[in-house]
Amino acid sequence: MNYVLDASAMIAYLRAETGADIVDAIICDPRHVCFAHAMNLC
Repeated sequence: MNYVLDASAMIAYLRAETGADIVDAIICDPRHVCFAHAMNLC
């Protein structure tokens, strides 16, 4: 499945905030593909 991560999801993951476990599960599953806009990565 494909996912698009927005800035709030990435920040929550990096800061171990609420929802970080969900993002972690998506990122670590090889069946999933994650995308992010270049502006969010900056």
